[in-house]
Amino acid sequence: MPTSLFSDSDTIVENALPLTRWGLLIAYDSLSAYDTDSSLLAFDTSFVATNAAGCDSSVDLSLRVLRNRQTVLDTAVCAAGLPLTWHGVVFDSADFDLLLPPPLHHSDTLLLAASTGADSVVVL
Repeated sequence: MPTSLFSDSDTIVENALPLTRWGLLIAYDSLSAYDTDSSLLAFDTSFVATNAAGCDSSVDLSLRVLRNRQTVLDTAVCAAGLPLTWHGVVFDSADFDLLLPPPLHHSDTLLLAASTGADSVVVL
């Protein structure tokens, strides 16, 4: 019979995965959707843990995981607008596929770090 009860609740960001908590490896595939748009994922479990002295504890673990967001920006830039600097990344005519008929196409991915650790992926 457990001698103590622990309740461990936390909110983390997706970048923190995988992580080990109470000896459990929690990976992305361990999570379930928590809200309707799946921007928040969840990991909930209860178990009995035994410490080094042999005492049992009942543990309720509840994690909420803030997902990284991805946004696709679709824009047009005239050739006269090159070079273009976007979030510190410089694009010039050499960055575009010149084999495609006009308009020329380019795609790039940029990781924007947030102060909370919940980074955003932006696709240009």
